[in-house]
Amino acid sequence: MLLLYTDGVTEARRGREQYGDDRLRALVANTEPASADQLTSAVEAAVIDFADGPPQDDIAILAVFLP
Repeated sequence: MLLLYTDGVTEARRGREQYGDDRLRALVANTEPASADQLTSAVEAAVIDFADGPPQDDIAILAVFLP
């Protein structure tokens, strides 16, 4: 799998805390999506749930499943 994303994903904030690379890696490692759409939806939902309010930066996510 290849996962590409903008900094709006990892730099989403809750107070002073950022979502960060480690939290994203843990989410991807613990998610078994059946499709790229399911993975990108799970990442987007987790980032938005984490943040205080609406996103303050762009959030773009692209997942490609490789054979």
